[in-house]
Amino acid sequence: MIKNTEKPAIIKDYNHYNERLRQTPTNEFRESWQKKTVQLVRQQHALQNGTSLGENDPIDIAVSYDGSWLTRGHSSMIGIGCVIDVLTGYVLDFHVMSTFSQACQTTGEKPKADSQDNYAA
Repeated sequence: MIKNTEKPAIIKDYNHYNERLRQTPTNEFRESWQKKTVQLVRQQHALQNGTSLGENDPIDIAVSYDGSWLTRGHSSMIGIGCVIDVLTGYVLDFHVMSTFSQACQTTGEKPKADSQDNYAA
């Protein structure tokens, strides 16, 4: 009998993209992207309300949240959630999630209920 020791495709894809993200300056990109998006959203809300806003003035905005998994059903291991401004349609924030845990794979144990950080991508 031949044993297949190769990782499932979904885990290989996750590890591949995770490694690519680690190699790029994602924090710098994300901060730059988020700053520009927030600036555009603030401008649009100020125009609609006919007010001028200071850089740190708080504003009330309507947002929606949407999420999706890589595959349909409950078998996907990778998902994303996005917070979207209703007026502009711009994505204000996002979070990539994974049900894959390297610690669980290594130890064979499941994490405790209070350790959700184990699943963050």
